[in-house]
Amino acid sequence: MALKPEIASAFLENFEVYGGRKVRRQMVREGFNVARCTVERLMQALGLQGVIGGKPVRTTMQDKAAHARWTM
Repeated sequence: MALKPEIASAFLENFEVYGGRKVRRQMVREGFNVARCTVERLMQALGLQGVIGGKPVRTTMQDKAAHARWTM
């Protein structure tokens, strides 16, 4: 497909951190009229994945030594 090299190029030019939405926006700026779902599908076919930002979710850790209040 003709879009695969363009998608790979946009991904590589942006330090391999852009996901599907940002790659699509970059391609629209370059003059390609392409849907987000198409970009995401082709990125998956090429094995490209953007970087996930933010901190990991951390939930409460169970204390195994604590006494259970609701035991029978």
